[in-house]
Amino acid sequence: AKVIKNHDHFPDIICEIETYRGCPRQQHCSFCYEALFTDLDVRTIKDVLYEIDELIEYGVKRFRIGRQADILQYQTEFKEFKNGFPRPNPKAVIELFEELYSRRKEGKIETLNIDNANPGTISNFPTESKAMLLAIAKAVSPGDTIALGVESFDPVVIQKNNLKVHAEELIHAIELINSIGAKRDKGIPKLLPGINLIHGLKGESGETFKKNFEELLSIKDSGLLLKRINIRKLTPFPGTVMANKKEVLSKKVINRFEYFREKIRSEIDLPMLKSIYPAGTLIENVKIFECNNGYVRGKQIASYAITIHIPLELELYSMHDVVIIQHKERSLLGLPIPIKINELQANVLSLISGISKKTAGTI
Repeated sequence: AKVIKNHDHFPDIICEIETYRGCPRQQHCSFCYEALFTDLDVRTIKDVLYEIDELIEYGVKRFRIGRQADILQYQTEFKEFKNGFPRPNPKAVIELFEELYSRRKEGKIETLNIDNANPGTISNFPTESKAMLLAIAKAVSPGDTIALGVESFDPVVIQKNNLKVHAEELIHAIELINSIGAKRDKGIPKLLPGINLIHGLKGESGETFKKNFEELLSIKDSGLLLKRINIRKLTPFPGTVMANKKEVLSKKVINRFEYFREKIRSEIDLPMLKSIYPAGTLIENVKIFECNNGYVRGKQIASYAITIHIPLELELYSMHDVVIIQHKERSLLGLPIPIKINELQANVLSLISGISKKTAGTI
């Protein structure tokens, strides 16, 4: 653990803690390397906490409970299956996150995030999933993301790649997460779902992307919140089914993909950001990672942290609390507080809602 002090940005870092390797499903997605682990390699709660406590001892205060295929299947006992998913073991998950919450309350952990969950576990075992999600949402830091591997809403692609859920099952999972995690803490929803989509799977057609867009639009129009939507191109891992059967897609299909990807960015991502981070939202502890002429970019040191553009010159690697003033497709525009209103240039003042260029000049 002590080698962490050699990191260039120590102590402003986040450490990912493994809980297990492998995938608990009886069948696996065509592209996924987790299927290459023939047996699950699962750590005990004691081992996980021991590693975290050692890192805390050396000055680490930010952690992501990650690497696993599905946090809701941690220490699953494999006694009963439903649609290829084992019944989860809520006792173990709740115990782990209660211990982590106690460390947050004591001030030993400043940031606590999680990574993947399988929407199939949530849709097949909603009662157990609710109990686990309540414990997780209580423990994690405000603004956390529970990443859901959806990959595609197209029934043909789902069937040919042995994916986890159909659209209606995913909606139930998103509804459950929102009912628990959409409550705001420090002005930001505590825990929201993120969606992963993959382009290049078996059975994909031009209609696949239209279907993906329409389902995401229905999620937005129903008032449900998604923290972020990842749209990735398939890179098959050696040894997986897709490694030897990569789809050769026509230019027409690729053009449809690019068209609907941009529609998702402008018509879904942007409204979601405005709902999650309305103007006036305060985001604490934003670290500046990039400086350009007249503006900088920063992020919180957290899992899936959103990029914030600040139209001022600030010191590289400095830390600021930032208030949001505008929204971009996948990022935010903000100003560090306190806002020094009498020192801002007119072009910066005019970015604030309600201040026109004329008014900015008058000020």
